[in-house]
Amino acid sequence: MLFQELSSVPSIDVGDDDALVEQLRAGGPMNLPRAREMMERHGLDGLVLGDAINIFHVIGHWPFQGRTRPGAPPTMFVLINRNPDLPPALVIPRFYYYYTVVDAGFTTERPVYLFGDAGDPARSVFPDRGEAALDEIEVYRQSRVDSILADHPQSEGMGKALALAVRDLGMAKGVLGYDYPSIPGWLDQEGVDAQWRQADDVLRYIRLVKSPLEIALMRRASAVNLAAAHAMMASAREGVSYRELRRRFFTEVAARGGEAITLSVDRISNELADRRLRDGQSLMIDAVSRTHYYHGDYGRTMFLGEPPKPTRRAVEAMTVGWEAIREAVRPGLRYTDVMRLGSEAVRKAGFDFRISFTPHSVGLMHTDEPIRWTEGVPGKADLVLEKNMILSIDCPVVETGFGGSAHLEDLTLITSDGAEQIHPTAATALIV
Repeated sequence: MLFQELSSVPSIDVGDDDALVEQLRAGGPMNLPRAREMMERHGLDGLVLGDAINIFHVIGHWPFQGRTRPGAPPTMFVLINRNPDLPPALVIPRFYYYYTVVDAGFTTERPVYLFGDAGDPARSVFPDRGEAALDEIEVYRQSRVDSILADHPQSEGMGKALALAVRDLGMAKGVLGYDYPSIPGWLDQEGVDAQWRQADDVLRYIRLVKSPLEIALMRRASAVNLAAAHAMMASAREGVSYRELRRRFFTEVAARGGEAITLSVDRISNELADRRLRDGQSLMIDAVSRTHYYHGDYGRTMFLGEPPKPTRRAVEAMTVGWEAIREAVRPGLRYTDVMRLGSEAVRKAGFDFRISFTPHSVGLMHTDEPIRWTEGVPGKADLVLEKNMILSIDCPVVETGFGGSAHLEDLTLITSDGAEQIHPTAATALIV
């Protein structure tokens, strides 16, 4: 369908996320078989990771410091051995484990290594005054800490805890990947004689292929994003400002349990810029948000009133290209094949619009894929599609002078023999 009244688009019930939360408690969303496959392919015996995104991917908890002080040195780490018989391990300050992480109620057993302040090792939990019975939160927290300490005594300092975990996992003399530049030095100071390799691209290759839990999380994130975008578009009227639309989108995402990232309106994504809607306008909408840290990404063309002829033709051209891609996309194709299929279909249909048809992987990042470096400049790698990748294929018209702006974007799950959209689809252009 090319054009549809927004009022006729079925509402999207995003439901609740109780089942997803329970699955996160049972273990992180990372596709661990994929992770070990990538470690073997890249010659790594293990991974030592401190960035918040990687900690969440492994255990399902995004460190508080990663939210309040992004870029600060990590104090919490996860370790993965290539051996599938060894579960990932967690290295963490005793107080942070006691005061924050333990409250998640994780049901997966994993080795946990606690450390405290070397100068004041007792400064790791709240002391009990003994004047009243402990409540259930305090009892649970202390019991979990006591259970951990029965397996591994508290280390004096972060480096010693990291070194103990690396040695216990049999990784001390292996080839290890890391994500934070100080990790090799910290462990070298503790006598760990490993070889080190920066693992950012390895981690991106891991994230390309989603686990079943990741796919479920992406479906919810996409549903929240789509429902919020439609609610925002329903508020569009002549005189409404672009900033008002952006605030409405952010509010609608939050009301559904997500966190808005950005909203591009009529090519404008700069939050300091503003315009006002006018009747007869044709404009692109590109909405990005995240729920449980997984991203939704959705683009459409919005008309305030009857679509003008030049923009109608742009919408038709985008739709022709996207439908050709959607019918052909499957494992084994490359990114360049996707782009070629869309462009060829547009030309064969007699259109001369310039449309990008640019694929990118979506997940814990809006663009979540390895980088190809050419003469020191980052660019897009020509990736081969694999089953359980989730792609956005951006289909904006990258020209001016046709009466407005136009965009089309859906999230697509690559299946064993084709592809499917992970959210309900609406017409290419929505009329308000």
